Amino acid sequence: MPDVFLTSLSRPVVESLGIEGIFIPLEGLIDEYGYNIKKLIEHNETVRPKLTAYDGHIYFLSKYWEGVHDRHVEKMWMNMKWLNNVGMDIPETTEDFYNVLKAFKEKDANENGDSNDEIPFIAHTGWMSSIPNYLMNAFVYYTPSAYVEDGKVKVSYAQEGWREGLRFYKRLYDEELLDNECFSMTEEQAKALASAPTGNRVGCTVSGAISIFDFSDPELLNYKTIPPLTGPDGLKQAPQYNWNPSPYFAITSVCENPQAAIRWVDCQIKDIVPDLQNDDFDWYTLWYGTEGVSWERAEKGEIGLSGEPAKYRWLFSWNEQTNDHLFEGFLLNENVGLKGMMARVKEGYDQEATLYEETIKNYNPYAVDKTIPSMSLKPDENERIAQLSTELSTYYQEMMAKFIRGEADLDNDWDDYLGELEAIGLEEYLKIYQEAYDRYLSTMKK
Repeated sequence: MPDVFLTSLSRPVVESLGIEGIFIPLEGLIDEYGYNIKKLIEHNETVRPKLTAYDGHIYFLSKYWEGVHDRHVEKMWMNMKWLNNVGMDIPETTEDFYNVLKAFKEKDANENGDSNDEIPFIAHTGWMSSIPNYLMNAFVYYTPSAYVEDGKVKVSYAQEGWREGLRFYKRLYDEELLDNECFSMTEEQAKALASAPTGNRVGCTVSGAISIFDFSDPELLNYKTIPPLTGPDGLKQAPQYNWNPSPYFAITSVCENPQAAIRWVDCQIKDIVPDLQNDDFDWYTLWYGTEGVSWERAEKGEIGLSGEPAKYRWLFSWNEQTNDHLFEGFLLNENVGLKGMMARVKEGYDQEATLYEETIKNYNPYAVDKTIPSMSLKPDENERIAQLSTELSTYYQEMMAKFIRGEADLDNDWDDYLGELEAIGLEEYLKIYQEAYDRYLSTMKK
């Protein structure tokens, strides 16, 4: 066994090993030696209860982020050049969106002389790039697992709004406004459509960050996000994703000097925003590598993404291989102000600026926070939840595809669908999570 683990781990595994004595409790070490960790706990009151296991101990630490665009990852990217070519405005409702897709399909939106090669809307594998994603939120609050509303744990896929959202998706699918390969398309296949020999064929796509173009492709600059659509019942919302811990650090029982281990990792959780505000870049160099290679200081007078003075500029892209640093392969503390001090890139596509600005403009104003917090489950609960989560997710996604493709009927087969969810164990699934959530709330009150 090593002294520590500094890598992604499973929460159930970490906590079970902690209870067995293989990982040691950290709360005493944090209270005595965790200067930066304690500052983080003071900064965000949910940190300690989210880290706490059901037995009252803390067995792991996690990366921490408050990134602006990470809070709203369900984005719709639309080709604004196509929108201008067909003479239409940014859609505001689901019906407007339908009409835009119709125009993309019928009016040679890419202006290559072929009015039959446009694909109005695609979905594919990738970061938040599959369906139902963005569109479903016009009909029901959507999250892939569970969420909390008025203190009650719920799932999206057992509600009436889910059925109406699927009905809208089926309409797009039937009229080939949604690409009929949407359930199996890979990111590589999507990239092939975007760089077809006759020109880009894609009108819009869902994704946390548009990934179907190389950053050097000027076509990428035509894509901007659109705000959440208003559904037929007036629902207009952008689900807000909050930080939830994922185990990244634990100390084993064979560690001879856990005090040194906790102080070592405490350094990694330092909030470096005050340092950068005072033009102190020592810690930034430890995080992001060599000045002049991976990053550079902003020029005097440059404005950062937040509108405040810029302090630094990345010289690399997040998806670019580099041998100069590990790109956040440590226990970072990404305060919301960190990216706000970033200067724009001098040439080419500026992904960080695009994500930052599009999120603030189109999604922050419609934020709805129903995120279920990260919660510690007892061993029997973990075992049952793992089984139920797999079975429920497999079934509802299988039926989503069947409903959209017309292999099941949204009117005649809906009650049978709900009945099968209950037969699998939806009520038990919600009960376990509700009890865990109630425990979490009691921890918050302490």
